[in-house]
Amino acid sequence: MSRLINAAFALSLMLLSVTAAEAAGVRSFRDWNAVCDNSNTCVAFAFPAEGGGETAWLRLERGGDAGAPVKAVIAVYAEDDLVAGGGPWTVTVDGKPVAGLGALTPVQDGTGFWRAEVPASSGRALAIAARDGSLLTLSRKSREPLTLSLAGGGATMIWIDEQQGRLGSPTALSRAPGRPLAIVAPELPVIKAGPAVSQADLPKTVPARVMAVLEDCEEPGNWNDEPVIARLAPGVVLYAPVCSRGAYNAVYSLVLADEKGGGARRLTLPAAPGSTEPAISDPMNIDYSVEARILVSFSKGRGIGDCGSEEQWVWDGAAFRLVIARVMSDCRGVPFDDWPMLYEARVR
Repeated sequence: MSRLINAAFALSLMLLSVTAAEAAGVRSFRDWNAVCDNSNTCVAFAFPAEGGGETAWLRLERGGDAGAPVKAVIAVYAEDDLVAGGGPWTVTVDGKPVAGLGALTPVQDGTGFWRAEVPASSGRALAIAARDGSLLTLSRKSREPLTLSLAGGGATMIWIDEQQGRLGSPTALSRAPGRPLAIVAPELPVIKAGPAVSQADLPKTVPARVMAVLEDCEEPGNWNDEPVIARLAPGVVLYAPVCSRGAYNAVYSLVLADEKGGGARRLTLPAAPGSTEPAISDPMNIDYSVEARILVSFSKGRGIGDCGSEEQWVWDGAAFRLVIARVMSDCRGVPFDDWPMLYEARVR
């Protein structure tokens, strides 16, 4: 994989160090991975011990408001047999049943996984059992029992409580002491999309004057392959040629100029607030929606697309502003729809 691809994917994972005040970021605690976003919604995954077991996970999610319930889902890859492994499922932690949690009935979710939602009344009990336990065992029809490692669960619950201001409160998931804070989920930012503009009479290729400002294009001979060219405003055109390629990522460089390439200047995109790097200069696998004025970047950590990051920016008439950042730093088979949100704004 090229230098640009490695650098761009590394940059996408620098979102892990964002501050709690804006977007809490991503943390790993042994066999757990946890993410909290700028509304203080937190998601945590428990996986099989590294290097063993099936593709499966426990996913816990809790909103940032005071009365938010704990939502829990268990998912198991169905492999080639969509019948074996179906319900009922019985869950135990360290050989003991979870208080109030009966048998689960999984369903096929359309992505090749069996998925069972834990009843809302049992979500907190399962989270607390996962906090204190070592192994979660899932017993299934026609299959061997499956185990998820809960190592790191205690630290995960403490970190989530810290982000949400719950330490020491009756709603906390951890037993860590602390002075409870006012639990109020921050409001999401609101961004107004810029006006729609005509895309008529755009150039079909990237002008030479635009390419002249892209001195770091690693494959200048291939830059004309699949460029994104879109008018953002009268006299303002986005030119995005491919500057590097890997097995499953295409890296684009961004330039703003007029319809003939005049006034060309490099464009960088804002990263999630509080990240160590304020901007993303080389997004991957991009797409631009003229109708929504949304630019999307999807960076794959590996070919099957089960890890990496997705960012979306909206053109507000003067600049691209971050709307969504999702991240999945562990390559453990999690489908995109289950990836946690790291940052979110609303578009109107």
